[in-house]
Amino acid sequence: MGKPSPSPARPAGCSRATPTAPRAAAHLGLDRYDRAHGHAQQAIALYRRTGYRLGQAPALVEMGHALEHTDGKHTAQPCWHEALMLFAEIGSPEADQVHALLSAASRTAAGDSELEGS
Repeated sequence: MGKPSPSPARPAGCSRATPTAPRAAAHLGLDRYDRAHGHAQQAIALYRRTGYRLGQAPALVEMGHALEHTDGKHTAQPCWHEALMLFAEIGSPEADQVHALLSAASRTAAGDSELEGS
């Protein structure tokens, strides 16, 4: 019996428990947004290098949440938009959740614009 081959959805070199992605989520839960951003950024870089879109999309969502808390929803939107595109490409039902995030962010931005114009 030989060594089991890696899962086709997970490229070689991309371990099952990449420490940076779960750490990003943990830091978000502790309101450590700068640290969450850093870990999400590392995870995204790794997943892009390895072509693992199923890991990249959630990491983009986490980065968006970190950016939302430090710089506002307008800075989170590009991350969420990219995550939406990836989830849609792979047929993940998480695309609906990210679409809802983007819709809420757009409504907030529109409301903020109206307040500034008053």
